Amino acid sequence: VFINTNLGRMYRWLDKPDSAIVHFRRSLVRDTSQHRLSYEIGSIYLAKKNYWAAIPYFEKLTNRLSKYPDVPDILAVCYDMTGQERYK
Repeated sequence: VFINTNLGRMYRWLDKPDSAIVHFRRSLVRDTSQHRLSYEIGSIYLAKKNYWAAIPYFEKLTNRLSKYPDVPDILAVCYDMTGQERYK
Protein backbone atom coordinates (compact mmCIF):
# COMPACT_ATOMS: atom_id res chain seq x y z
CA VAL A 1 0.00 0.00 0.00
CA PHE A 2 2.66 2.48 1.02
CA ILE A 3 4.83 1.78 -2.00
CA ASN A 4 1.98 2.57 -4.41
CA THR A 5 0.98 5.62 -2.38
CA ASN A 6 4.51 6.96 -2.45
CA LEU A 7 4.86 6.19 -6.16
CA GLY A 8 1.60 8.03 -6.77
CA ARG A 9 2.88 11.07 -4.90
CA MET A 10 6.16 10.93 -6.79
CA TYR A 11 4.40 10.76 -10.17
CA ARG A 12 2.13 13.61 -9.17
CA TRP A 13 5.15 15.67 -8.19
CA LEU A 14 6.74 14.80 -11.55
CA ASP A 15 3.57 16.04 -13.28
CA LYS A 16 2.59 12.58 -14.53
CA PRO A 17 -1.02 12.50 -13.36
CA ASP A 18 -2.06 9.36 -15.23
CA SER A 19 0.69 7.32 -13.59
CA ALA A 20 -0.15 8.86 -10.23
CA ILE A 21 -3.78 7.78 -10.60
CA VAL A 22 -2.75 4.20 -11.37
CA HIS A 23 -0.71 3.94 -8.19
CA PHE A 24 -3.20 5.77 -5.99
CA ARG A 25 -5.96 3.42 -7.20
CA ARG A 26 -3.84 0.37 -6.43
CA SER A 27 -3.37 1.61 -2.89
CA LEU A 28 -7.04 2.46 -2.52
CA VAL A 29 -8.10 -1.02 -3.66
CA ARG A 30 -5.86 -2.59 -1.03
CA ASP A 31 -6.89 -0.23 1.76
CA THR A 32 -10.21 1.56 1.33
CA SER A 33 -9.70 3.49 4.59
CA GLN A 34 -7.12 5.71 2.85
CA HIS A 35 -9.56 8.58 2.29
CA ARG A 36 -6.76 10.95 1.38
CA LEU A 37 -6.21 8.89 -1.77
CA SER A 38 -9.80 9.51 -2.87
CA TYR A 39 -9.11 13.21 -2.44
CA GLU A 40 -5.84 12.95 -4.38
CA ILE A 41 -7.43 11.06 -7.28
CA GLY A 42 -10.40 13.40 -7.38
CA SER A 43 -8.07 16.40 -7.37
CA ILE A 44 -6.08 15.04 -10.29
CA TYR A 45 -9.25 14.49 -12.31
CA LEU A 46 -10.45 17.97 -11.34
CA ALA A 47 -7.18 19.50 -12.56
CA LYS A 48 -7.59 17.60 -15.83
CA LYS A 49 -11.16 18.96 -16.06
CA ASN A 50 -12.49 15.40 -16.08
CA TYR A 51 -15.39 16.26 -13.78
CA TRP A 52 -17.30 13.02 -14.40
CA ALA A 53 -14.35 10.98 -13.16
CA ALA A 54 -13.75 13.26 -10.16
CA ILE A 55 -17.29 13.09 -8.78
CA PRO A 56 -17.27 9.54 -7.33
CA TYR A 57 -14.01 10.15 -5.50
CA PHE A 58 -15.27 13.34 -3.87
CA GLU A 59 -18.66 11.80 -3.11
CA LYS A 60 -16.87 9.18 -0.99
CA LEU A 61 -15.70 12.02 1.25
CA THR A 62 -19.05 13.67 1.98
CA ASN A 63 -19.24 11.92 5.35
CA ARG A 64 -15.81 13.30 6.28
CA LEU A 65 -16.44 17.01 5.90
CA SER A 66 -14.61 17.92 9.09
CA LYS A 67 -11.39 16.71 7.46
CA TYR A 68 -12.27 17.78 3.90
CA PRO A 69 -14.43 20.92 4.27
CA ASP A 70 -13.98 21.97 0.65
CA VAL A 71 -15.61 18.83 -0.77
CA PRO A 72 -19.14 20.30 -1.06
CA ASP A 73 -17.79 23.25 -3.06
CA ILE A 74 -15.71 20.97 -5.27
CA LEU A 75 -18.70 18.72 -5.88
CA ALA A 76 -20.84 21.75 -6.71
CA VAL A 77 -18.35 22.74 -9.41
CA CYS A 78 -18.20 19.19 -10.76
CA TYR A 79 -21.98 18.85 -10.83
CA ASP A 80 -22.33 22.24 -12.48
CA MET A 81 -19.74 21.45 -15.14
CA THR A 82 -21.43 18.11 -15.95
CA GLY A 83 -24.99 19.42 -15.76
CA GLN A 84 -25.88 17.07 -12.91
CA GLU A 85 -28.06 17.91 -9.97
CA ARG A 86 -26.17 18.60 -6.80
CA TYR A 87 -26.08 16.08 -3.97
CA LYS A 88 -28.19 13.30 -5.36
